[in-house]
Order: sequence, then structure tokens, then C-alpha cells
Amino acid sequence: MYQEKEMQKVLKQVFGFEQFRPNQKEIIDAVMSGKDCLAVLPTGAGKSLTFQIPALLKNGVTFVISPLVSLMKDQVDQLRKLGISAAYINSSLNFVELRRTLAMTANQKFKLVYIAPERIHTRSFQFVYNHLLKKQSIALLAVDEAHCLSHWGHDFRPSYRQIKELRKYNNIPVLAVTATATQKVRDDITRELKFDNKALLQIGILDRPNLKYSVKQVLKKENSLIEFLKDKHEKKGIIFCSTRKSVEIVYSLCRKFNPNVGSYHGGLSDSDRKRVQENFCKNNLKWIIATNAFGMGVNLPDLRFVLHFEMPGSMEQYIQETGRAGRDGKKAECLMLYSLSDRKIHEFFIANSQPDSFVTQHLMDFFNRQEYPLDLTDQELRDNLSSISEKLEGRKLLRYLQLLEDLSMISWVTKGNIKSYSLNDKFDLSKLPLGILDNNTNEAKRKLDLMEGFCLQSTCLRASLQHYFQTNPTICGNCSHCLDEHQIRIDSAGPVAQEIYAALKTHPMRYGISTIAELLCGGRSQALFDRNLHGCDHYGVLSDYSQIEIKEFITKLVHKGAISRSNDDFPKIGLPKIRNQLI
Repeated sequence: MYQEKEMQKVLKQVFGFEQFRPNQKEIIDAVMSGKDCLAVLPTGAGKSLTFQIPALLKNGVTFVISPLVSLMKDQVDQLRKLGISAAYINSSLNFVELRRTLAMTANQKFKLVYIAPERIHTRSFQFVYNHLLKKQSIALLAVDEAHCLSHWGHDFRPSYRQIKELRKYNNIPVLAVTATATQKVRDDITRELKFDNKALLQIGILDRPNLKYSVKQVLKKENSLIEFLKDKHEKKGIIFCSTRKSVEIVYSLCRKFNPNVGSYHGGLSDSDRKRVQENFCKNNLKWIIATNAFGMGVNLPDLRFVLHFEMPGSMEQYIQETGRAGRDGKKAECLMLYSLSDRKIHEFFIANSQPDSFVTQHLMDFFNRQEYPLDLTDQELRDNLSSISEKLEGRKLLRYLQLLEDLSMISWVTKGNIKSYSLNDKFDLSKLPLGILDNNTNEAKRKLDLMEGFCLQSTCLRASLQHYFQTNPTICGNCSHCLDEHQIRIDSAGPVAQEIYAALKTHPMRYGISTIAELLCGGRSQALFDRNLHGCDHYGVLSDYSQIEIKEFITKLVHKGAISRSNDDFPKIGLPKIRNQLI
């Protein structure tokens, strides 16, 4: 049985900390006593230490299931610098590296082994895992980013559902950690991992008092960006953008008045992304303009600001990305620049994020027609899928294959530089849960609605975040709403609102926000004339306002519940039944 002084010794001598952060010690105590534990801690609260310290104190190998290749590499590199034996098993390893790593794992040469969830079901890993299991040489299973287990999480990974297979016929403790888990997500995690009622549920306070949250609704973002950055030349920060195009625009703008700025997005080569991240971490660059591909592997204490040039797609993404700021406990700013067009970006992402079920079935049919066992390279697969090749260009093909791999229906190995796919079992179409695709889309839309509502609200931002993650809401006095900054107030009973309601009573659930706004401001588009709306009684009644201003007004009324919006690919707006009866 370990002693508390040993834990304190590892904390100080290995990791260099004098004392534990809130909740860390309680979690480590639970793990060391053999209990399962779900730890929900804010970004920057030191979740990694809760499994790294037990890994050093317990006999055997600790396996850490992690979803991101770059994050694995960064954590393993940091551990090795501290003199801790660690390795990772993921798609970045070639065949020789993989065999060497597995052999060393089997011989207990590592204290921590990070593994991608897609690797769990492979025969080679299962052989090593069962070998260690028989020798009682597995210390702990840690599940990082555990929200990926849940359909209700913002980054659901079907492959995470395989983790429970590692629990069969053994009593190895499991520690699941995440920064973003609502009650639904927490219930999903504990059910999927088969936690009993003795498991510890440790929820840290979401609040980061040193972070100032601000949302500014703007028409010209570039002006607001320059205004915010004008006194921050020597302060370190990240500017998140939703698209590669936005990254390039903001980067060009920032370069004009600060040379110490870099850009990071998926269009850069691996070497360029690595170079930019290293320069930022070494303080050669003060600002990074990046898509959300950046930041997961960055653990810097001195980020003084995080700016969102566009609204993120979910509250979970927002809290993770703002959580990069102020990890040293000193004051930091988190500003979001919001405009109505931000929603369109994420609606596009949602529409294109899920594989089409029709094409997926074609893929399944193709695999079913092949000789078993099957062994195909990427290029052979593309050549054989010519009948639907127009829908499977480049990354789209990879997304479809990823779905099948996540569902444990195919696996692959790397031989030299060639990636080869093979069937795990003969396919049964009835076992393919295509409903996952629709569920994911609907859940993404729901999260987007909540994120936009957060941007448009007029109450305390911190209390709203705490309410969303079901911790006790507190009015902070340190956000843009509490400080009465950037506020645009909407009177839901005023004359502008009444004109909008009147137009919607005449045209119930027929048109979207843009069409109604153009009708009211007196627009001259051909679409308006084609629908004969230029002759409507409501045409031009709000001509003193721009179409953008009316759209913003309508959007706020939607989030106040004063206007209904359909939940389909082309949302229509109308009046709720109660209001319709009153008008």
C-alpha cells in the first residue's frame, strides 16, 4: 500500500510541484485504492497528473487511451524529458516501430503507454494486453478525453466504445478524465465503462476566476480585432478561426502591425505545423492564428488571451479553447467576436461532416463481394470504388473508411509506406448503425443552437457556462455582460418586434430569417420578386434598418423563444403557438 509521502515525493521531485491542485489528490487516492473514477476537471486543472502519478507509484504498465496523435506525441515527449519511460501506439508508427513498441510494452519497458482507441481491437495489441493481464502487470487504464465515449459528447468516437472490452474478466481500475461533460455525458461514460456504485465521481469547479469572458456582436470584425490587439504586442495569445480562409485573412492583417505572428491550419504540411507550434512554444512567436486543429497539444502557462474570430460550434469547444488561457493563474482575456454569418459556417460543417448513408452502404456491399480474407491498399480500394468515385474523392474516402474502422468492421496495418485495409469479419449490413449519422447531425445542430444562444444572451456568461455543465452558477462580475460591455439590447415587445411578428403571422413557417429580414427592410433581390413579396403589406416597413440589423434582431428573438425556428437543413421561422394566439 502506497503512502502519502511517496505521492508528495513524486509530485515534487518528478513533476516539480509543491502542492496538488484542487481534486487531484482525491482522484489519485481513489485510483491507488483500486476504485474506478470519473474526473471532470476544467481545462488546465492538471488532469494528466491524476493518472501519471499513479502510473509511477503502481507496479506494471498504465495504458492511456487518447484520441489525438499530436497530443500523444507531445505528452510522451514531455514525460521522457522528465525521465519517465513512455511510448505511444498509433497510426504514425511504421510496421517496424510498431513491432518494437509492442515488444517493449510486453516486456514492461514503459510505465505509460498511450494508445489510439482504433488500435485496441488489433490482434497485435490484444496479444500484448492479454500477456500483461496474465502476469498481473497492468496497473491502470486511463481514458483521456472521456467525453468521446458519449453520443451526447461534442466529439463522439465510436471506437471509444471498444474500451469496455478491455475490462472483461479483470478488476483493473479505470480512470476516465474530461473537461467537458454534462450530466448526460457523465451518465454515458459510467454506463459504457461499467462503473459500479462504488466508483468515485469527482467534479471540479468549472469556474476559472482569472479568465474574463467577453462576447462582442460586430458587423466589421477586422476593426474590433485591431482594437483588441493594439496593446498586446508583447502578450502571448491564440486567435481561433473557423476556416482556413479566415486564418489567412487574419494572419495577413496581424502581420501588418506585429511580425511575431504565425498561422496554423490543416492545409500546412506536417513539418510546417510542427515548426510553427515549436516556435510558439519557444516564444519566438507571440500570436498564433489557427483553426481548432491547434491547441490540443499546447500546455503553456502564460497565454494572456484567447480570441475567437468566429463563434465555435459548441459550448464544449468554447470552454476547451478558452481554457488554454491563464494556466498560471494570472489574469487572461477570452474574447469572442460574433456575427450572424458565423452560424452558416457551422451549418456547412455539420452538413458535410457525416458520411452519406447511401454511399456507406455501397462501401459495405463492395466489401461483402470480395474474397475473404481481404487485403487492399488505399490505391486498390480507390480503383475498385470507381462506380461511386465522384463521392469519394480524397478526404471523403478517408472519412468513410474511418467510420467503418470506428465501427470495428475493418482494420489496417502499415507495411513500409503502404496502408493496407482488411476485414475483421464478414460484413452484416444490419449491424451497421447508420442511425448514428442522423443522431450526430441532430445533436450538432442542438449544440450550435445553444452556442448561438450563449452569444446572444444578456446575462452573466460565466453563470451560463456553469449552468450548461451543471455546476452551481455564480454571477461573476468579470464578464462583458456583468461589466455592461458590448451590449446590444433587444426589446421583444417594442415596435420593431411587433412588425416582425406581424410579418410572421402573415407568412407562418414559410421563409427563413434572411428572406423575412429582406422583406421588412425593402430589399430588391430577384428572389423577393419571384415570390411576389415586394407587393406584401409588410414590404419595407422597417426600411430605416439594414437587412443585417433586422436579421440580428430576429435571431435574438429566436433565442428568447419569441420566434420559432424549424430544425431542418433550410430552417423556417414563425410564431410560437401561444404568441400566435395573442396577436
